[in-house]
Formats: sequence, C-alpha cells, structure tokens
Amino acid sequence: MRDWLPQAWAFFEHLHAPRVRTASLRFSATLFGGLLSTILFAILVVTGLLLMYVYVPSEEGAWRSMRVLEERVCFGGSLRALHNWAAQAMLITATLHLASLTARQAFTRKKALNWWIGVALFLLTVALSYTGYLLPWDQLAYWAVTVGAHMAGSAPGVGAAARHALLGADEIGAPTLLRFYTHHCVTLPLVFGLLIGVHLYRIRRDGGLSLSPAAEARGAGLTTGARGAILRWELWIAALVTLLGVLLAAWRPIPLGPEADPSLTPNPMKAPWYLVGLQELLHFHPAFAVTYLVPLAWFGALLALPLMPGRFQQARLADLSRGATLALYVGFGALALCSTALVAWHTDLTIILAAGGGALVLSFARGPLRATLGRSGLPLFLLLWSLAAYLGLVAVAIWLRGPGWSLLWIP
Repeated sequence: MRDWLPQAWAFFEHLHAPRVRTASLRFSATLFGGLLSTILFAILVVTGLLLMYVYVPSEEGAWRSMRVLEERVCFGGSLRALHNWAAQAMLITATLHLASLTARQAFTRKKALNWWIGVALFLLTVALSYTGYLLPWDQLAYWAVTVGAHMAGSAPGVGAAARHALLGADEIGAPTLLRFYTHHCVTLPLVFGLLIGVHLYRIRRDGGLSLSPAAEARGAGLTTGARGAILRWELWIAALVTLLGVLLAAWRPIPLGPEADPSLTPNPMKAPWYLVGLQELLHFHPAFAVTYLVPLAWFGALLALPLMPGRFQQARLADLSRGATLALYVGFGALALCSTALVAWHTDLTIILAAGGGALVLSFARGPLRATLGRSGLPLFLLLWSLAAYLGLVAVAIWLRGPGWSLLWIP
C-alpha cells in the first residue's frame, strides 16, 4: 500500500512521451489550448459529480434542488458557478485550440485521423454545454433550449423527427430533462473522455505536437526528457486555472432565475450565447439553411482540410495571384450581399462589416501587410474570418437585440 503513490505518479508520467521538443512547451507555440481544455474538462467532471449529489432530474425537483444548492449547501452557489464558468471557458479554449492547430497546419494527411478526432471533440464540447444548459430548469434555460428545438425542427420532411430525437417528446418536459441529464452526465462525458485518450495516444504516435516552422526554428530541435518535470508543470497550471475559476465563481456567481414557466414567453427569447449568432441569421434567412446548411458547411470544410491538395494546405495569402485574391474578394462581397435583404440592410450591418472587413484585410495582405499578414496560411485566414464574422453576429444578438428582435439603436 505504501507504493501506491509512486505507482500512480508513474502511470501519469507514462501519458507523456519520453522526450518532447522544448519548443512545444512555449505558450506562443501552442497557446496551451489542448492543455487548458483538458484541465477544464477535469474541473467540469469533478464539480459535476459533486452537483449530482444534490440535483434531482425531474420537472418538480430540478429547479428546487438548485435552489437548495444555493441556499442550504455550503459553497453550493460557488460550486455551480465554477461549473458554469468552466464550461464557458472550455468553449473558448477549444476554439483557440482549433485555431492554433490550423495555424500549425496539423491537418496534414499523416495526421488526418487526429485532426478529425479534434473536430469531433470540439463538436462534443458544444453538445456538452448545450445539454447542460437546460438542467437548472429556470426561465432562461427553458426558453433558450426552446429556440434550439425550433431550429432543429426546421428541416423539411425530417424536422419533426429531429425535434423529437432532441427533446424525447413533442414539447420540452420531463422526458427532455431526463434525456439532457443522461447525455450531459453520462453519454457525452464518456465519449469525450474516450476520444481524449485516443487523441493523446495519436499525438505520441504521430511524433508529438505539430509546430509552426517558426517555432521549430526557435526550438532548434532541442528536446527534454524530464517527464516528471513536465507533469509537475502541468499540475501547477491546473492548480492556477482552478484557483482562477474559484475566484471568478466567488466574484461573479451565476444567478438562478425564476422556475421555468411554459406559459410565460420572454421577449426577446434568445438561444445560448454560443448559438445566438445562428439565431441572428434566422431573422433574415430560412431556418433550414441556417440550422443545418451553415453548420454542416463549416464543419464539413474542417473535416475536408486533410483531403485538400497540398498547395492549398500550405498556401499563404501573399502567395495568391491577383486573380485568386480578386476571386476571394468577390466571394466575400457576394456572401455579404446574400446575407442581408436590401429592405433591411441597416439591421444586418454586422454581416456586411464582417465580410467587407475580411475582404479588405485580404486585399491589404498583398500590399502594405504582405510582410506580416501575408505570411498567414490561407486555411487559418478563412477560419479566423468565419469566427470573426460569427462573433460579430453574437455581439449584435446579445447586446443590441431588444423586444421583438429589433435593434436597440433604431427607432
């Protein structure tokens, strides 16, 4: 029994390669997106298990158990806030990790399998957050999930089946709550944990973390074999992230709203913040296109990156011909025009600015910014442009949309 601690330490050391490149330990090389996401997932698992001791997954008990957690359980409100903030932070770190991997061109054919696993983990992160959103069973959670249910039911022919598969019933109720609880607490975490294990194994199998040529040059091929030192460094980062999460939870607790009331519809009714950008698009475009075609096109493009020609994967903005640059500029302009109705151009200004700004920056990449921005890879630029455009939609939907989904600054 006295040897269990050294054995446990040896097990965690085994998760690391015998030697790693020194450059991969720098923040500028990887942004620590994968490490931070894994730490946040561990925090979510621990806090989620503790919350399960109090939570009652039923229409009558869900909101009341959350009320008991906040009012009667010692540090119960802080525990719930830590879980909530960690979930939101994990969405951000997973997005940064995806952008970092794109910048490091970790989507080559040799590493295609791990790239696809990473995209699946990103999708599971969104699913975990969405299924957990309903569990407090307050007004905000109930109607936010209602928006998602309406979006899922917009598919022609199969919309009703998709909505029923999501909710477990025709309307949000006890079956929906139990289904979301099972997915959030059992199914999705198990799949996520399994894929993380495979993801880490493939990193070792593929020769370590992918690094940009600049990071490789700075590292000059130096490696270190101190697995114990690396593990201690990761544990210190985990302790720091946990401490920051605890302080944030104490400083900004998550208020529990009124109990869900299907007869009282809020105005405006908004989806969770990470999906509210799609809701903004719903104001102008067919629900099926926004709910299914846009996300499928985005994730499809990510999955197709390893299958793209090598010239596209390694292309830089400065390497594009004038014709290719003009084609992308026209494409961005066409996307801006297609994303708005002429009669309501002022209410969809954010899309025009995002698309026009992206095209303008792209044109500058062949001119004044050729030596800096022009060095960026084309896949990275396209990804960042799409994320920037979506963040613009999210910002407008959260802060500028009022009752009736009208813009607050327009009389």
